[in-house]
Amino acid sequence: MQSLKQHVAPLSFILSVALFMPAGPAPAAVYTWTSSTTGGSWSVMNNWTPTGSPTTGDTASLLNATADRVIFYDPATSGTLSTLSFTQSSAFKNELQVQRGLTVTNAITLNSSSGTARLSILGTSADTTLTSHAGITVNGGGMLSLGNNNPTSTTIYSPYVNGNVTVSGGVLEVADVNKAGTYAGTAFSVLNNNLTMTSGTITVNNATITGRRLQVSGSVNVSGGAVTATNSGAEFWYSGVGVSSTFAPSSFDSSRIVMILGASGDQSLAAGINLGTVQARASGIKTFSSTSGTFGQLQLFDGSATATTTFRLASNATATSSPAAQSFGNTADAGRIDLGIDTDKYVLTLPAAGGFTPNASTQAGVTNTVWNLSGTAGTLKAALFNFNSGSTTVNIGQGLVLEATGGNSTANVLSGSGTINSTATFRYSGAAASATPATLTSARAINNLEVAGTGALRLLSLAAGPVQSVRVASGSLDLAGSSLAVSALSGSAGGTITSSSNAAVTLTAGDATSTQFNGVITNSSGTLQLTKVGAGTLTLGGSNTFNGLTTISEGTLKLTGGSNRLATSGTLTFAPATTLTLDNAQQLSRITVPDTSYGSHLSLARDPSRSAY
Repeated sequence: MQSLKQHVAPLSFILSVALFMPAGPAPAAVYTWTSSTTGGSWSVMNNWTPTGSPTTGDTASLLNATADRVIFYDPATSGTLSTLSFTQSSAFKNELQVQRGLTVTNAITLNSSSGTARLSILGTSADTTLTSHAGITVNGGGMLSLGNNNPTSTTIYSPYVNGNVTVSGGVLEVADVNKAGTYAGTAFSVLNNNLTMTSGTITVNNATITGRRLQVSGSVNVSGGAVTATNSGAEFWYSGVGVSSTFAPSSFDSSRIVMILGASGDQSLAAGINLGTVQARASGIKTFSSTSGTFGQLQLFDGSATATTTFRLASNATATSSPAAQSFGNTADAGRIDLGIDTDKYVLTLPAAGGFTPNASTQAGVTNTVWNLSGTAGTLKAALFNFNSGSTTVNIGQGLVLEATGGNSTANVLSGSGTINSTATFRYSGAAASATPATLTSARAINNLEVAGTGALRLLSLAAGPVQSVRVASGSLDLAGSSLAVSALSGSAGGTITSSSNAAVTLTAGDATSTQFNGVITNSSGTLQLTKVGAGTLTLGGSNTFNGLTTISEGTLKLTGGSNRLATSGTLTFAPATTLTLDNAQQLSRITVPDTSYGSHLSLARDPSRSAY
């Protein structure tokens, strides 16, 4: 008997413990919306089969709607769900409108074989976030709609999506604002992860508030489909830092949608279609490339009091409007903002008309708008450049080529505040007639000048001091009555250096290097004389017709290629220890050797390949 009691007691204890153990979580359930024709509130239990309201760990199945139907994920719901399933095959709208935060564990797929499976976010009392840990895919017949609600006064509620969004045949809608209040600013919808579109449509409905923004915090990879807007003023805003994006839809509403690189940090965008306005905002380097090559206006905003906002090329590009500084709401750094254009090793071509005059920002408190134009081995090309503004500072960086392409009477002014790097170049490649030439004025030193077009460039006024190099490949460089000192003179047979003034002008050329000018040095009036300086060799290969004195003060002057390399009316004068090299019978009026040259090295050298002179 005792042994039996010892056996039963442990069993009673086990049963007692079992009776008092807390219940485990209810098993996950599949809930199906009951009516195929009528919508309603998610939290109403009778709307579901079985009776209840799907919550954490559950699956909500919104089966085929046979009439347009809207189900409201209302504020009384739990806010969590395992799976959200749309099954739409009839030609009707099956919509779930999310009115409070919702987190879904599994991937959401929106598609319909006939009608529309629509998932919309429209908060009624607060900003609303939809989180899909495994992402959202919008296939054909599917729609993800991001709506703003402006219920009272100036209040506006915005939609947010956490999770990657892929549009593959369906529609991502930046919906029109549900407007009852008086809010008039920009309304934005935010995707906090990556956006991909291979086909389908991204559409911005900005009929009520034109400033309607789609903001993407991750990378954007659009390789097909259409991107459209109802009105101008729509914005596609890239806010990811250190993110590279590609934008190449099959069609794009470039006149209505502004592309914005707006993060505080470095970003890059590769465009595969012509864009409209492009904005570089906040601080950092905004790298841009384009396979189509064209965008509208570049607008620059300085969003930092201490850093520069820089637009950098990663391919050649053409803008249809000149860049412009914009006003912005940041605190200026001691009354200044800093903007940059970096062409890198590429060419940024600005409009054929109007030219580039860096403007001053109208931002409150800003007294100096600083433009930093740079690009080693890169080119900024415009009809003309005018940097002479009292409220701007324009700095020209290392290796940048400013190429002016304008025609008759276009005026280039590089005066003003700022620095011009000694390796930067001003190049004229236009076709202005000699009677109405393009002009260049600068109170700042320009170390490298080029004429490469078919037209004429006239130097009206340059800062004192020698120019590093002058290259006249074609066209005409008119000294216009001002003497010019050039360290390195070069050019092709199609180039001309002239002076159209009645004044006496001296062209001083040469340094320790050796250069060759095969064009023509001439003058239409007044007197033009040539002085060779520097220890190197200056070679003249053209039939020059200038009428003034030729002086070899230092180094070597070499005449090559044929006769008439110096004008027959001119006088050639040697200084001590200089050299004249001839490779043909030149027509020289006379050679004058000053007394001071006696006892020094002076030689008339001939080309050893020739037998006679």
